[in-house]
Amino acid sequence: MVIMLNYHKTGHDLLPMLIDLLEDHDIAVKPDDWDRDSFNWGHTRGMSYKWNDASSSPQMECPTYEDFKHKGVTGLSNARLPMLVSVMNPIMACDDMATRWGAAAPPRVAQMLRDPYATVISAYLYHSQSPTPEDWVHDYKPCFHPPGEGDRAWRESQNASAFVTAQLQIPPEAVVAAVKLHNDLFGKHAEDYYSALTELSKEEAVRMEAARYFAFFPVDTDHECECGCGGGRGDLLRMAAGVNPLKQQFRSQVFLMEDWVAGNSTKDSTIRRLIRLVCGKGTCTPDVVQQVAHTFVKRESTKMSQVNPHVTHMVHGKEERAELEEVLKKDVVLGPLLDYTRCIITDGGKIGKECCYGKPDGKC
Repeated sequence: MVIMLNYHKTGHDLLPMLIDLLEDHDIAVKPDDWDRDSFNWGHTRGMSYKWNDASSSPQMECPTYEDFKHKGVTGLSNARLPMLVSVMNPIMACDDMATRWGAAAPPRVAQMLRDPYATVISAYLYHSQSPTPEDWVHDYKPCFHPPGEGDRAWRESQNASAFVTAQLQIPPEAVVAAVKLHNDLFGKHAEDYYSALTELSKEEAVRMEAARYFAFFPVDTDHECECGCGGGRGDLLRMAAGVNPLKQQFRSQVFLMEDWVAGNSTKDSTIRRLIRLVCGKGTCTPDVVQQVAHTFVKRESTKMSQVNPHVTHMVHGKEERAELEEVLKKDVVLGPLLDYTRCIITDGGKIGKECCYGKPDGKC
């Protein structure tokens, strides 16, 4: 099995296309009736951690082979080709994932990630479009205070935040400060999130959006949540937390969004790297690899000239993005968090050895 992970702004349209491309060329198969959004570990109750109803605290547990079977991924053991399973926005950062996987063959993992600065800038430019492609920005309001001790969704979100923060060796107060920044900036224009994005100065709006990527608020509960619905999911913390554990425990590779949209030679080498990971020790012949790579590069080159609301670089150039990155880098709360997660995600550094929170550029 090949697990393909992605997060918000790391390949919403790209990942399904890649899976279809690999299936069309008989390199891999995908489960029938599979919806990546229905399997959001760390997004909905009981998927990134198991609850003991007799206890007020959850035991964090990352996905296992049995979890995939339970959620409807069938035919794993007798599939003729590697099976591709896409999962959006997971927390896969546990130290015992390989041990708990069981007797089944360990998965190969493709992590579809993106540079943290580029992620939050793209999110800001995307969500603030007129009209915005996302309806939730008209409804979302951050959590200014805990909804109440009895709110299980709130406790889930805060336990998830504490878990990934500890795994990343980030001081908890750094994330608390980011959430406060997000709430404070939103509070300057509290009508709705879209109004805040479009009516704050762009320097304030991009900081507000960046801070949201470090916030864990309740989402997708069985009842209408009081705040946070559809908003803070801690995407950058989820992304960064999984990089080191997945590489250490499984055959896992990071595929940066920047490489998928680079020049043709980089696109070609990136798709070839993905094919090799998916094939494993299989029989992907050089001719098949060449054909798939050629098809992908040609298709992506054509798409670059087409209008797509998910693709903001066609409207907002490098100079504007560089200015927004400088704003974020100078922020005393966001700069250290973005630099540190960049060291882990983009540079592939090891936590505590090459990447250290609070150090210049997040590097030890």
